Amino acid sequence: MRRSILITAAIAALVVSPATSSSATEPAAVTGCPASNQVLVVADLSALGYRVPAQVDSEGNANGLVCAKPFNPVVQARVCEDIVCAGVLYRFRDDDLTP
Repeated sequence: MRRSILITAAIAALVVSPATSSSATEPAAVTGCPASNQVLVVADLSALGYRVPAQVDSEGNANGLVCAKPFNPVVQARVCEDIVCAGVLYRFRDDDLTP
């Protein structure tokens, strides 16, 4: 069973673009991610200081892409009560879903 890694770091003032503009409408067979996730480029995230996406990808298929699911706003608000959050919180997983 693949495990999701929770990251509590936030994207501040910078927006990470999805790897493909049609990722939200493409099936998992094309993107490798569940429909509720965005496909993000590991190199872009690494340039912003993120370490977890590279670890997730290297333990998976190591193709330079990961799935990212934004947290529910209610959950994010609870997490951000205890720490400073400057953007959207994501849960990362490798893009390894197949039909």
